[in-house]
Amino acid sequence: MEKLDIMISESVTDGGWKPVQISKGGPKISHLFFTDDYLLFMKAKASQVRHAFNIIQKFCRASGLKLALFNSVVTALPVYPMQVYWLPRTICNSLDVAVRNFLWGKNTSNNRGFSWVGWDKIACPKSMGGLGIRKSRLANISLLRKLIRNLIHDKQKLWVQILSHKYLGSASVLQARNRSGVSYTWRSICKVVTALKDGFRIRLGGGDVSFWYDKWIDEGPLYLHIPFVDIQDSLVTVRDIVEDGIWRLDKLVTMFQVPFAEKIQAIPVNTSGPLEDTVV
Repeated sequence: MEKLDIMISESVTDGGWKPVQISKGGPKISHLFFTDDYLLFMKAKASQVRHAFNIIQKFCRASGLKLALFNSVVTALPVYPMQVYWLPRTICNSLDVAVRNFLWGKNTSNNRGFSWVGWDKIACPKSMGGLGIRKSRLANISLLRKLIRNLIHDKQKLWVQILSHKYLGSASVLQARNRSGVSYTWRSICKVVTALKDGFRIRLGGGDVSFWYDKWIDEGPLYLHIPFVDIQDSLVTVRDIVEDGIWRLDKLVTMFQVPFAEKIQAIPVNTSGPLEDTVV
């Protein structure tokens, strides 16, 4: 990376790269290199980002380290906003276009360059023949998912307590709803909940979840697999049909298929224990 260090330093000297200065008369910071990470500092201008990209491209062509630097610098640029905001589709598309252009050395001013491999193939994991580059939307969802996990499992964190009290009350984050007047971060959480909701399920503890409408078996909510739920059963919880760790499906008025009954009866449950129902 010594060559890149020299290239950036020369650009700072020439005035092309505008480094960051924390205080008047203080040291100017343009880049910091570590073993596996690279931090680049410049004025917050689009022209400076383009200038940095041009230097990185020149370095990559000269060194053959394009993919390594690509993954550590270029795809990492939008990571911080992606952790708290659902990026608009136009921004995600623009990021993907910029990534493809950088990868293939395209010049956006004259559209020179050729894409030798399809974007869907490149964006696959390396184990599937791709380059391990994630599409912007998938990266955005993956990073926002951490917020959901914290809201479910790390309730002692201050920010979790604040958001839960303001927007959820006693409800689960999986029941989060978007409404007017909420922060953009909360709207982002609601959107990623919608995108990932089918991948979550409830691990039974006390059984204080809806027998019909919550997802506590792999097949999803039971109401999706029957013609209708009898009105007498509409408020039934799992706890209501368990006695001493034994399923009492005979308490239900609603009828459902034998395979589901057998699957439910095979699930061990102890609703008298101290554990809470948790989302996994």
